[in-house]
Amino acid sequence: MNGFISKGNVHWEFINSKEIIHSYSYFETDELGNFEEFIITDEIEPDNCTIRFFDDKNNNFLKDLIDQKFY
Repeated sequence: MNGFISKGNVHWEFINSKEIIHSYSYFETDELGNFEEFIITDEIEPDNCTIRFFDDKNNNFLKDLIDQKFY
């Protein structure tokens, strides 16, 4: 995936159908704002989940205001 802050952190989270965050972590981005990581989700029960990505360079669990992208 690309388009994030270069040499930063992308927060990801799985949110279940009850709006509860099931799991989350971070990916590091390269100098172009890209990452090529994967997530193993064998612990998630069958459900309609959403995965959300956002820039979070300082790892405070809040979307950075300097970049308005939200996937």
